[in-house]
Amino acid sequence: LSFQVEMEDKVAQGTLKIAQLNAGLSALLNSLSEGYAVFDLDGVFQQTSSRRMREFCGGDFVGKKFGQVFKLEPSIASQFQDWLGVIKKKALPFEDLARLCPVSWFYPEGTGLKISLSFHPIRDDENQVEKVALVATDRTAQLSAESRAADESDKSFMVLRILEDILGFEECWAMLSDFVNDLETQEHSKEERVRAAHSLKSEFSYFGLEPVSRL
Repeated sequence: LSFQVEMEDKVAQGTLKIAQLNAGLSALLNSLSEGYAVFDLDGVFQQTSSRRMREFCGGDFVGKKFGQVFKLEPSIASQFQDWLGVIKKKALPFEDLARLCPVSWFYPEGTGLKISLSFHPIRDDENQVEKVALVATDRTAQLSAESRAADESDKSFMVLRILEDILGFEECWAMLSDFVNDLETQEHSKEERVRAAHSLKSEFSYFGLEPVSRL
């Protein structure tokens, strides 16, 4: 009887330690700004996930398949399952296969978020991949900043090019004015107007005025 009590006590202590570890892991994951989740080699999500990932995916997704959670088109979902099949076959190092995954971005419907997805191996005692860790990073602000930086760079280029050739820029505007007047008066043939339009596109492109050059 004492042996049974001792074993039950050890089991209780072990269960408590596991619960404490799980609670600590959960707290750690929920503190991350990235989303984190784990799925098996059939693409089924496991218990381990972070609050941020559940926010990205619109709720709990334990037991659901990757393609269902991320609302993949059937053809992409099939490609993803094929990718998992290659991992199972151990034909290539995971690091090489990760770059070949057919899914790398996620755009949650109705949120405007742009989320990058990266995949990392979880290995067993024999160093074989048994599960995959998914990390989702919100890149929305970064991409928006990069877009604004690119816009500012384009504007700077335009200003510098105009300052370098003010007379040429004035000639461009004169050409544009003549072109607009000709559209109203129809003094020149259609072929001549087409040639003039191509000349205008070329000139404005030189000054970095892409919206005008795409007209």
